[in-house]
Amino acid sequence: MRCKSRIYSVLKGKDALDGERTGVLERHGLANAWDALFAANATAAPFVDALDRFGRPVAIDWGFPPECLDTVRNLFESGVMLW
Repeated sequence: MRCKSRIYSVLKGKDALDGERTGVLERHGLANAWDALFAANATAAPFVDALDRFGRPVAIDWGFPPECLDTVRNLFESGVMLW
């Protein structure tokens, strides 16, 4: 299952990565790591590592669908701040 998200870079408040637009996650090398978040017994580490390669803060605008709460927990346990 691939839950929708919008991923924004908050550097200078300008650069936006809209994960709901076709090809955006792929273009930035995030698609495989994002999809892997939703596998059984998944860890968030590969996705967090992929985000770290940006070298700047990233905010994920995501509605936390109830069916994805395990993924939210994994992100939190990997050090992602939820707000």
